[in-house]
Amino acid sequence: MTVPRHSQFKTRHWPLAVFLGLLVALVVTIIVVTNQQPRLDTLQMTDAPKATILSQTPNLEPVIEPGEVTRIYVPGTEINHGVLSLDSCLPEIDPPREGSLIGAVYACTKDFEQPSTSSTSLSVLAGHSSCKVDTVFNKLNKLMDTLQGREVWIQTTATDGRWLIYQVEQIYNPPKDQLPYVEEIWGSSEISTAGKLALVTCLLGDCGGGSTNNLVAVAKFIGVK
Repeated sequence: MTVPRHSQFKTRHWPLAVFLGLLVALVVTIIVVTNQQPRLDTLQMTDAPKATILSQTPNLEPVIEPGEVTRIYVPGTEINHGVLSLDSCLPEIDPPREGSLIGAVYACTKDFEQPSTSSTSLSVLAGHSSCKVDTVFNKLNKLMDTLQGREVWIQTTATDGRWLIYQVEQIYNPPKDQLPYVEEIWGSSEISTAGKLALVTCLLGDCGGGSTNNLVAVAKFIGVK
């Protein structure tokens, strides 16, 4: 079919200004649409629940190495004294019986374990009690009825100003000749003394005669202050 002359297609030339106008309109449309879309990173930062940050540092007990006892303190009492060393505590515990230091408290430094935060066996402090001489452990006798459950604080050459804290668990009053055989104090294959501290003295009676029994308070390590 022959196309009439008046209907034949002719190439139309668009003015440059029209072309640029269309291009600008397209760009503006894209920008508007983009700004209407929520940004993923913005939502994550502002709309997401805030996480609670927990400390990753564990609450660890301070580590104190074994050291010779230098001081004993029983809160709420008059017991707050320095401690001396007693080299030999076997076969018997026998602090000095004469001199100005007869009333002192002594630590068994060689025959028993020295206190620490991880001691595996018994530590021992000993001292005389007497009706005739003022001693530190005379006060222990006076406290006997209220001693169980009390805290006993000690400092050592390794505590650096801190205190090892013990709590009295049991009180024993064995005859003196039976003291070496009390397994509840000294331990056995079935009774552990790890972390234990024994305070050993004479049991005062009516002071009409010599002491026939011992007073032993066994305390358990409970922490550091």
